[in-house]
Amino acid sequence: MGSLEERMTRRFGLGVRSWLDGLDALVAGLCRDWGLEVVRPFSGGTSHTLWCTRDGEPVVVKVTPEPAIAAQELAALRA
Repeated sequence: MGSLEERMTRRFGLGVRSWLDGLDALVAGLCRDWGLEVVRPFSGGTSHTLWCTRDGEPVVVKVTPEPAIAAQELAALRA
């Protein structure tokens, strides 16, 4: 499937590179704020998805450069 940068650029275009430049800081902030520990990343189509733990429990974190995608997925999960 290619690297994260290749996959995200193919999906979102060259403008996604600035988002990717801040991705490590974004993930570090989420881990700090939510008490997460990243176990490993895995591929996603429209997002960067991470297996994590929180208080020893497994959780999945997805981040995307497209707010509309995140809003749609949140609505689907709440339904």
